[in-house]
Parts: sequence; structure tokens; C-alpha cells
Amino acid sequence: MDAETQQRVEETVLEILNNSNMEETTEYKIRKSASEKLRIDLSDPTWKKFVRQVVESYLQEQQGKAEQQEEEEEKEEEEEEEEEEEEENNRKRGGKEYDDEGGLIICRLSDKRRVTISDFRGKTLVSIREYYKRDGKELPTAKGISLTVDQCRPVDTRHVWKIDPFRILKPSFGSIFGGFKTALLNLSLHLVFYYVICIAIIIFKRSP
Repeated sequence: MDAETQQRVEETVLEILNNSNMEETTEYKIRKSASEKLRIDLSDPTWKKFVRQVVESYLQEQQGKAEQQEEEEEKEEEEEEEEEEEEENNRKRGGKEYDDEGGLIICRLSDKRRVTISDFRGKTLVSIREYYKRDGKELPTAKGISLTVDQCRPVDTRHVWKIDPFRILKPSFGSIFGGFKTALLNLSLHLVFYYVICIAIIIFKRSP
């Protein structure tokens, strides 16, 4: 068999392989289909061996591509997990939890509502706001209320039960509101905000 005919047979076999269901086709079917297209008798032992070599080479190449793709997917998953872990660590650095915008999370009143202290245009804000998820991040909605520390001054702790959360609760931002969570959820938004502002001011004053 000459080189030109070999090339034609190889190209035809590869074309058939690319358009075939590899779970159903067989070497015999491929060889027969190539024989019909080229009008060449490929049942000769020499041609059988050549077609088998082309098929085996193709299968090895496809297997290599599949393994490489699997490795790349695993690598991407690992990188995504590392990024998520890093973001989580950043949000909880120093035992404190931060949101995706860098605000300090004082407590979570529900899955969607939280109390935060954040900096905005050089001012410190105390906020109760609802959040929604998009692209794996929690973003604030327009529903809620925010006050600067100066606006919070009238709501001073000396006017409300003189509570010191650092004395009666564990000194952890994650647990400060733990015992009050159920009660807070039963209050109106204004009462919740009034009470939380008092606690937030104490936290803000005592934070380094």
C-alpha cells in the first residue's frame, strides 16, 4: 500500500471516529464504513492492522484529553475552594466576622437581615439591612436603615437599662446577640434598631 492511500484511509477512519458513538461502534463497523466510502477493500490483514493502529491511536489521544480535562477541572475546583476559604477567613479575621464589603457583622437577626458597623465616605455607620445573594456574594438591599455614630448619640446606653454586654455575655462578636436573638426577632424594626444601636455604641467604643 502506498503512502497516499494510507493517508486517505487514515483521514477517512478519523473522520468516521469523530462522528461515531464510541460506546456503540466497533473496529469492524469503522473499517467497513471506510471501505465503502473509499471503495477500497480493507479486509486484507495489512489494512486491518493499519486501521486498528489508527483506531487505537485515536482512542489513546481521546483518553489523554479526557484525563487532562479532568485534571484541569479538579485544579479549578481546588482554586475555587481556596478562594472561598480565603474569603471566609478574611470575613472572620481576628475572631470577628466581616461581610463582602468589609463591614463588621455585629449579629444576624435572620438569614437575610443583619446588623453591621461599616465605614462610608469617612463616616462610621451602624446599619440594620436586608441582604440578597448574587454570584455567591451577599449584597445589601435598599430595605433597612443606617445611622452615623453622631446620629446615634441621642440613643445613649445610659437611657436604656444600663446594660454592659461585655459583663453579662461572652466577649465575642459572634455571641454578643446570641441570647437576645429570639427576643429581637419578635420586636418591631424600630425597637430592634433602638436596642441594637445601644449595644453597637458600646462595641464601637471598646473596639481598638
